[in-house]
Amino acid sequence: MRIAIIGAGYVGLVSGVCLAAEGHDVTCVDLRNDVIAPLSVGVPHIHERGLPELLKSVLASARFRATTELHASLEMAEIALIAVGTPAENGAIDLSAVRQCARQIALISRPFLIICRSSRRAPSSRGQWTR
Repeated sequence: MRIAIIGAGYVGLVSGVCLAAEGHDVTCVDLRNDVIAPLSVGVPHIHERGLPELLKSVLASARFRATTELHASLEMAEIALIAVGTPAENGAIDLSAVRQCARQIALISRPFLIICRSSRRAPSSRGQWTR
């Protein structure tokens, strides 16, 4: 399957690398080029045992790529996995990033499966997904 994972934080990156290792074609998308550029050459920005080796393996197999290009990634995907942060502020979960992703997915003119996997970890930036 061709999978676009929106959000290259812990949940998105680990999920994407593992799915690629299982044979899926994965594109991991993030707003931050300072996260994407190192991923593209096999250097993860998070620590997880075995991740650097597995990332290098799936990059070499061409089953994993990292980009900031959301729309192009969604155009090619059969599945979109939303893995953006949902930080808690004053006891309320901030779903604004999830909503913005959903709006961008809605612009794609064909049906596909959408999976949402959230984390309460605060995002490192509050960028906006806009087209």
